Parts: sequence; C-alpha cells; structure tokens
Amino acid sequence: MRKIKRRKNYTNYIVIAMIGVLSCMGIGYSYLQENLNLNVVATKKDQRIDITKYVVTSGDGLYEDPYENGRYVYRGGSVDNYIWFNEELWRIIAKEADGTYKVVSEEWLSNHSFDDANHRKVENNTFCTSPQYGCNVYGHVDGLYEFAGQSGTVTEDSSLAIYLNGGYYNGLTDTAKEQIQTHDFYIGGIIDRPDEENDSIIDNIASEKAYTWKGNVGTLNTTDTLRSSTDPKCISVSMDSLQSGICNNNYLRENLMYDYYWTMNGVTRGLDSTKYDSVWYLMYNYSYSEMSLRAGYANNLYPIRPVVYLKAEIQFTSGDGTKENPYIITL
Repeated sequence: MRKIKRRKNYTNYIVIAMIGVLSCMGIGYSYLQENLNLNVVATKKDQRIDITKYVVTSGDGLYEDPYENGRYVYRGGSVDNYIWFNEELWRIIAKEADGTYKVVSEEWLSNHSFDDANHRKVENNTFCTSPQYGCNVYGHVDGLYEFAGQSGTVTEDSSLAIYLNGGYYNGLTDTAKEQIQTHDFYIGGIIDRPDEENDSIIDNIASEKAYTWKGNVGTLNTTDTLRSSTDPKCISVSMDSLQSGICNNNYLRENLMYDYYWTMNGVTRGLDSTKYDSVWYLMYNYSYSEMSLRAGYANNLYPIRPVVYLKAEIQFTSGDGTKENPYIITL
C-alpha cells in the first residue's frame, strides 16, 4: 500500500516567525527610541545660553567691565538681565571673572537699619566710635579695620548682615540655597571727596576692595551703581552740588519702589572727620529726576535689595533675559 504523504502545515511556523520578527523590531524600536530620547535630553542639557555672546560697546546691554579683566557688567537704562531665581525675579549685575554671577533681587525688603543703635559695643569693636548711631562696617574683619584716619577692631557683623544671612537666607528655597555661592563681598569704606578732583571709579573700587567679608547675602556696592550707568556724569561717588556723581541711564532705577536703599559701604566726609557711623545709600531725587549716592546714619531705616553670587556651574537653559521671559537657571 502506498503511504500517503501529508503536507506539512507551515502556517504555525509562519506565525511564530512573524511574532519573532515583530518582537525583534519592537525591541529594536524601543532601543532606538530610548537612545533618541537620551540624545535629546543630553542635547537639551548641553544647551547653555552664554550671555557673553551678546556683549555690546554702546547703548544698553552687557559690556566688558573696563575696570576688571574678565568681568562683564550690565549697563544702561533698560537691559535684558532678568533671571528667575528663588521663584521670583532677580537681575544679573555682573558675570564675575571667577565665573560666578552677581545678582540683585527685584523683590525689595522693607525698611531695616544698616546697624542698630548700640548693636556693636566699643569694647569689642574699637573702630565703632559712635555706636549710638550704629557702625558703618557691614561685617567683621580680621585684624584692624582702617578708614580715613580711624583704625580699630570690628569683631562682629552688622545687624543687617546678621538679618540677611540669618532669617532672610533661611527663608530662601532649598534650590536657591544650592545655587548660591558663598563669596567675598567688598566692604571697604569710601571717602566722599566733593572738593577733590582725583576721585574716580577706579579709586572707589580700590577702596571697596580694601576689605572683604565672606558670606551668602549682601547688598549692592556703591560701584555697582556707578558701573551700571551710562550717564557721563556718573564718574565717582563724590558729589559737588549735584554736578557729579549723577548716575541716570541706569537699570537699577527701573522698578524703583522707594526713593532710596542701602549699599554696603561706609562713608566719611573728608580725612579730618571723626564720625564713622554713616553709610552710602542710593537715592532718586524726583525734583531733579536724578539718581545719585548719599550718606545716612547706619541706624537709619532704609529699604534693602539683597545681593547674592550664583555658582559658576549654573546654566541658563531658556529665556532671553526680558522681564516677560527671564533666564531660567539649572544646576
């Protein structure tokens, strides 16, 4: 008898084969998609906005600082230097030579003394000769503090430094604290020389840098105000009947909620002065439409604009620096 040959049923083989192919394709697609996603994320992470690519030589914008190599400062009446930090608007003052960013808050703090009356006793701070008016040195210094013929110790921080680096700093978001760089702040005093021609921004910078204090939060330096202005009259802190020291064309005038606010540098009038209890503050005179620097007792109550340094490792990943679209930072 002839054996009947049965035809093999290839259907099952075909189905199994197709399933295998599709599985391989799925695995391959998933692998490809995962790698593409990783590449996209890596590309986005690597996208860093370098503000120094937008340096200008006239008008409003970011300039190379003519007084310090490797430093960049924003100057002019209206500049795109807004950033989103601590879940609020701040502004970039400068990109420092060490890569950190010096920034100032747009959220103003209410009136506070630079140094409360009798906060620092003379026996521990021999430089502070008029404690009833407060002392005009922002923070403690090593050794002696010398300014305009007066020399003595300053072993304690001002009441403003304690507040900004205590209660205020503790109230910042955890992310903001991670982005802040503990930094040197320049706390040297600047003599007001209204009758002398040799005063200049260069002299003022040198005076500020004579002493440093390391911490997390400070206020504006007097020369931040000078360097952020494009007004040709803004040549030094010294004033002579409002004919010099006028610093208009200045973005620090924008959103000026009050007429004045503290800097972090002391002042005395002339080399023969015996009072070391006054501090420079920024003032806008509405009568003259002029922005300039003035001197007030340390225990006066003026508004504050906090200043911090952001770490060099931060990245601006989006935004264009406008108030409506500020730079967004990551670390």
